[in-house]
Amino acid sequence: MLHLQTRERSFAVAAVRALGARAVALCARRSPALQRHAEQLVADPELLARTAAQLDRSVPHGVAEVHPSWYQAPPASARPEAAAWLERRAYSHLVDMTSGRSGQARSAALELESRDAATLAELLHALGRQRVATAFSGAPRSALAQLCARLGEPSASELVAQVRALSTNVSSDEARAAQRAVFQLVTLGPDAEHDLARALFLRAGSSWLGPALAARGGDALRRIAQRLPRPEGEALLAAGRTPASDADSAAALAQATQLLATARLRAL
Repeated sequence: MLHLQTRERSFAVAAVRALGARAVALCARRSPALQRHAEQLVADPELLARTAAQLDRSVPHGVAEVHPSWYQAPPASARPEAAAWLERRAYSHLVDMTSGRSGQARSAALELESRDAATLAELLHALGRQRVATAFSGAPRSALAQLCARLGEPSASELVAQVRALSTNVSSDEARAAQRAVFQLVTLGPDAEHDLARALFLRAGSSWLGPALAARGGDALRRIAQRLPRPEGEALLAAGRTPASDADSAAALAQATQLLATARLRAL
């Protein structure tokens, strides 16, 4: 199974339906993976029909798991064609919430897909604070003091304690990577000033985890984003459009796995 997003698969289906074998060249301009998918659809009409039927569903599987801020349930209609149209209008921007879970080994992404919005927000906040602490572990103490003055308490003291705990365990490469990612975030706009610490840590966490999830391909990033309130979910999706190194992505997923394990232990 190719790791393509729902939107990519929909494009391939529409292209093959409209162009037949000529769709392969069109899809090749987008990506090698999309080209291979188009080749499979052209070669196997039954696969094309099954894929189209999956994508043509009015209501995504597992829509109850999507945070309600992402959609408004459509009004009821006694006419099936009208009901289908209303459902597509309400849900067409969403992806299935159950795809890709069965038959796979557990991973950080799959663990995230089973968590509620509050846990995911807490995870992004913790990841972001870790990222900011890593960045400032190699920065002048005056820079950390200036940031803490803006953050206020208790966030400032928590960040200082985390910086101190990390100071001897962070490599120069890790610190530089975190600095490149974080220093542009400390200039958040005035709309975030009422809770700068939360806004900064959530954005830092999203900018670290988003690219790591996007690099896995498929809809994992979007499924996780859909579990969050829409503003936070869209921020995570936007962060996923920024490429990251393999090392940075691996570090983000490893840290997410560790934080999830810690959360499980706290719940026992």
